[in-house]
Amino acid sequence: MTIQCPECGCANTDEARNCTDCGCLLITDDDEDTKTDVALPSFKKGVKVGGRYEIVSEVGKGGFGRVFRAVDLETEELVALKVLKPSLTSDEQVRARFLGELKMSRRVVHPNIIRLTDILEVSGLLILVMEFVEGMSLKQMVRRQGPLDVELAYTIISQVCLGLDAAHRVGVVHRDVKPQNILITENLGVKIVDLGLARHLGGTSVSQTGVIMGTPDYMSPEQVRGKNVEARSDIYSLGVVMYEMFTGKVPFSGDSSVAVLLAHLRQVPESPMRVRSDLPPWVNYMILKAMAKKPSQRFNKTTELLNYFEKSMAEAKLKEKVERRDVKHIKEKAPPEVKLRLPDRGDTKKKLRVVSTVLIASIVVLTIVAVVALRTHLESSERVQAIISSAKEHEKQLDYYGACEVYVEGTREIPGSIPLYVRAAMAYVQYLSQEHPLPLVLSLLVVLGLLLAPLFLIQRKLRR
Repeated sequence: MTIQCPECGCANTDEARNCTDCGCLLITDDDEDTKTDVALPSFKKGVKVGGRYEIVSEVGKGGFGRVFRAVDLETEELVALKVLKPSLTSDEQVRARFLGELKMSRRVVHPNIIRLTDILEVSGLLILVMEFVEGMSLKQMVRRQGPLDVELAYTIISQVCLGLDAAHRVGVVHRDVKPQNILITENLGVKIVDLGLARHLGGTSVSQTGVIMGTPDYMSPEQVRGKNVEARSDIYSLGVVMYEMFTGKVPFSGDSSVAVLLAHLRQVPESPMRVRSDLPPWVNYMILKAMAKKPSQRFNKTTELLNYFEKSMAEAKLKEKVERRDVKHIKEKAPPEVKLRLPDRGDTKKKLRVVSTVLIASIVVLTIVAVVALRTHLESSERVQAIISSAKEHEKQLDYYGACEVYVEGTREIPGSIPLYVRAAMAYVQYLSQEHPLPLVLSLLVVLGLLLAPLFLIQRKLRR
């Protein structure tokens, strides 16, 4: 058998007395108080309570009783009727506590605090009349949306801080700050509800009946010890609420309420930044400072916490703005991007072809010039001139073979005479052209091919 929590809807075992998710006191069919609560057949739609309030519907139920939506017949406004469990109102001290709640709560006038307008006693039941707020609880919002971003969290926390500060300034401590008691309207307005555990600072605590008052997940260490509490106890609970808002979970959990209470006394909460890596460091510091074990190490007032939140968020925005501006400035002032243009492959080949052609032509020209110069120099020799004149006599008679013999004899007489070697070769070629023309032509073609083949290969490779 499972029991559904009336506040958060979480399923719990039938042995559980408190909800494992939100800490709300569970109501079971075997509970004597529940049997009494069920025996309220008159609280149905259309029933008038106290002659002034007409029931519209039941809103929900929790550890302290049931809440109904009703219409104030005098003002024609919607109100909320909180019908307290008979077991609570039967005790004179508890009744005194809730009567004191009415008196103290009426001293707290603030737009972020639910107004408690009246108190009724009907058939032995104590009924609180409060303004009705349409919306969802912060607990429901976090469960639906997951961890909140800084902007949205600020919108909510700032209003909670202002509402609690209004209560603290008139000496009222909430004592049960938790997401279930923070209502969020459609336009993100905040209303703090359920001052049922509040007590006057410095006065006698009517909640000291041997029963720990509050929700285990959000209770301050001094509440767990049963000591007198002051405003910084609410700040601790608000720190736990912020932990859950930013991480999506409460800082301490356990198999029982006692285990959670002991964790509030002894354990250091896990750093929120370890649970959520993108959390700003200043948010991490703000949460842990609010949750300090010693009240003296916490923020002294909720307004001090709020001022730190606003200042840190403004500095973070300014830093982000400056960083964006600097990046933009650097981009605007940066020198134009230098693009290296690699030479086109076609242009490179074209240039190489031109260079190779010029180089080959230069070599040929230089060779010719060198030969002519050397020939001119060597032909200045009288003996060489005499040999050439003798050979030319044979050439005039078309005796090229004889001319060749004269040149060959001259080369033997004058070793290294290039002109004589050249003339001997030319005479021999002329001789061959007369006597053996075909072999000569073939030989010339072979020689020409050997000379031109490298040039053609180079040109072809450059065209690829």
